[in-house]
Amino acid sequence: MRLILLTSAMLGLELSPFISVLPLGVPLLQYIGLATFLIAAGVSIAMDRWTQRPLYTIIFHPVGIMIMAWCMLRSGVLGRTRRGIIWRGTFYSTQMLRQGTVTGVKD
Repeated sequence: MRLILLTSAMLGLELSPFISVLPLGVPLLQYIGLATFLIAAGVSIAMDRWTQRPLYTIIFHPVGIMIMAWCMLRSGVLGRTRRGIIWRGTFYSTQMLRQGTVTGVKD
């Protein structure tokens, strides 16, 4: 349940500028959304220039957020189903991870 709430909050916060620009019948919301979108775009453009990355990466932001949310949900479901995680070919149970008893690695 925590993972679903965390993923929903992340999607809501990250995608809210894009969603609020849609014509939903609340004009003030559109203006706030547009301002937030422009600020986010400006920050992204400034970061792209500073890191010398191409400017077209700004259009992939919403896609990246949705992929990240899917990865979070998938890893949570797999961890719950397997009752642990598999990391580099070694299985670590949830109980071991919570107790902090993971000491060795598999060669």
